[in-house]
Amino acid sequence: MLLFVLTYFLGNKFYYSFYSILSEQVSSKKTEANFEEERWFNKTSNLEKALLKREWYYFLKTPAFSVNGFANVLVFPIMIIIFAIIFSKIGVPEEIFEQILSYNIFIVGMISVLSSSLNGLSYSCFSREGHLLKELKMLPIEIEQILKAKIIHIYQISSIGFLSGLIIGTIFFKLNFFEFLGTVLFSIMVNIFLNLTQMLIDVSNPYLDWDNPQKAMKENVNGLFATLIIFGFLGVFGFLIYKLVPIVNSYVLLSCLSLLFFILNFLIWRLLKNKTYQLLTKEL
Repeated sequence: MLLFVLTYFLGNKFYYSFYSILSEQVSSKKTEANFEEERWFNKTSNLEKALLKREWYYFLKTPAFSVNGFANVLVFPIMIIIFAIIFSKIGVPEEIFEQILSYNIFIVGMISVLSSSLNGLSYSCFSREGHLLKELKMLPIEIEQILKAKIIHIYQISSIGFLSGLIIGTIFFKLNFFEFLGTVLFSIMVNIFLNLTQMLIDVSNPYLDWDNPQKAMKENVNGLFATLIIFGFLGVFGFLIYKLVPIVNSYVLLSCLSLLFFILNFLIWRLLKNKTYQLLTKEL
């Protein structure tokens, strides 16, 4: 029920309300160029908001993008619910469950991160532009503004998976208030790290020459690299947590790791801006 209410709220706020605007635009028989000029880059509009509207417009306009995007952030939370039901039916020995609870903060964090980072949007942020990348290159705007619009768009959609995974994990592992706050901070830092890394992969080698929008996401080799990086990272990270938790206080470890990922995010952000500048300034 929580997943349904959350999906309905976000869908109504970000999907259906914007879709109704597009429907009204079609019914009034205005051209796409007039729509863009009127609603995106008019004198009263903010550049960041205009770019964000552009992201949502092309995302919703292309069913292959919107369906895959929303499905990707919902499938993992649903799988977690199924596994939780199975474990509740077959039962878990109390001593094993008590041992698992000592890692509860990090397990919930990893569930939340997986639910949101496997969104399919980060590793295709520039590939989905296709031939429209030329349009993006012609706009007199800063690289940082383009990236901010893409990141906000990605997080508006992936927040469905992020919040769902966080709620499910918190209920299942019975986190207290302080554990919940620590998990939220930690999950956000790791989630930003993984999404920026995926964007860095795509901007370094975008797949622009596609004739079917489905190929930009499902047949994009960057998706394979991104998936391997996410699961490889979480595998190594999980092993380190398994070794460190018995010898280091969980709260201290959580704080140190959050700070580490904050620094890494800053470094990757700088590199991402440089790579984006190289992409948008070279001849296609």
